[in-house]
Amino acid sequence: MPIDLRSDTVTRPTAGMRAAMAQAEVGDDVFGDDPTVNHLQATLAGRLGFEAGLFFPSGTQSNLAALMSHCERGDEYLVGQEAHTLGGGMRQAGVLAAAGLYALEHHVVRLAEDHENAARLARGLQEVPGLTVEPPQTNLVWVTVEEPLVASFVRGLAQQGVLATGRNQVRFVTHLDVRPEDIDTVIAAARKVVAGG
Repeated sequence: MPIDLRSDTVTRPTAGMRAAMAQAEVGDDVFGDDPTVNHLQATLAGRLGFEAGLFFPSGTQSNLAALMSHCERGDEYLVGQEAHTLGGGMRQAGVLAAAGLYALEHHVVRLAEDHENAARLARGLQEVPGLTVEPPQTNLVWVTVEEPLVASFVRGLAQQGVLATGRNQVRFVTHLDVRPEDIDTVIAAARKVVAGG
């Protein structure tokens, strides 16, 4: 199984998350009758110091809502080809909220490990010739790939069992499924690709 660093959205649900989804109380979220969604929204709002919160089951849906809050219908917006703002959206679902609530209650400490893995990955990749690494602030590691590696770097990583996104600006994202020992594998794969192996 490859080490998938394309996004934290590729994280697979844990057994606890799956159990929480199977046991979730659900209702109609449009009418505000979904107790799981309501609890998740209230819990996050409280922890973050906001009056209220709104659950979006996907980044696509939240990006669409953000655009709609700034643009009128029929407006155009210009973004780069790798921008996060993709169209579309999904209805809310209490089952997805249950997994999010479980993760919030059981995996918050894991965020510190994700950030440490990102920092460790950045330190290791910085030592690879042809790569320039921005110091990570979160679980994202941005790497600028110099020519002539641009055309082959991400593809070469995939051949080594490491998935990342980008071309000359490559993004690596640590998450729940990425273990500390995977970081060493990723660094070794990057060295091998750069060395032409």
